[in-house]
Amino acid sequence: MVMSKQDKTDYKRKFNEENYSRVGLYLKEDVKKALDAHRAKTGESMNALINRAIMEIIKNETSCCDNDVFGTIPNYSGTAIYALVDDQGKKYIGSSTDLKRRLLFHASHVKTLLRDGNDGFLCSKMQEAILAGRKFRVEVLEMLPSEISKEELNNKEYYWLEKEGGLEATYNMKPIKQMYCQPGDILEHVEERK
Repeated sequence: MVMSKQDKTDYKRKFNEENYSRVGLYLKEDVKKALDAHRAKTGESMNALINRAIMEIIKNETSCCDNDVFGTIPNYSGTAIYALVDDQGKKYIGSSTDLKRRLLFHASHVKTLLRDGNDGFLCSKMQEAILAGRKFRVEVLEMLPSEISKEELNNKEYYWLEKEGGLEATYNMKPIKQMYCQPGDILEHVEERK
């Protein structure tokens, strides 16, 4: 059966309505000219170029960097409970009032470990796993309000540690209450390592 021109148009319209969302867009003339020039180089349609640009922005704003051991590190600087999960599912449970900073801190210690074969900050179980070639991914277990108390944060971390099987089943080596330190302690530790 041969479709008429109107049938083809109706079919395309119905398909687009079912599969796409239409978004209106106003561009300044100089921006439109720049996009047209770029499209001429790449051969992309305006729609494809804008969709690609949007996805790049989302990717860049939701991850701050990639790391050989941890993979993509979330670009989230709030308070959270997190897990570093190895390729076999075993986890390290941690908490931070600045997740991005804490994960970058971990990543810097991984670099030291891989370079020197030892690191004074990472627990020995994690060091062994990393040196054995284990890869980890970051999992945000719970985002928390910034005004949470230190005690509540510890309780949340303890809850997640116990939920994952406690010290025996995770890379964690010390009970939460013993692990807790004052904010300045980490900075002092960093200064000592310089």
